[in-house]
Amino acid sequence: MESATLDYQVTQNCNLTRVGNVVLGSNGYSIALPKGSKWREKLTRQILDLNEKGIIMMMKETWWKKNQQ
Repeated sequence: MESATLDYQVTQNCNLTRVGNVVLGSNGYSIALPKGSKWREKLTRQILDLNEKGIIMMMKETWWKKNQQ
């Protein structure tokens, strides 16, 4: 299971426990668009901007840790 999905599942289900913190790969995320899409450049810039400003990490911390106790 991909690590972000695993982290989220552990926060949502108190019967799950993550053992270890081994990262086997550092994969980014992808969004599929039709070939030649006019949205590709704008979407890429916006995602990079959100990442550089720390907003993506802030959202992950807000939603992934929301139900942790």
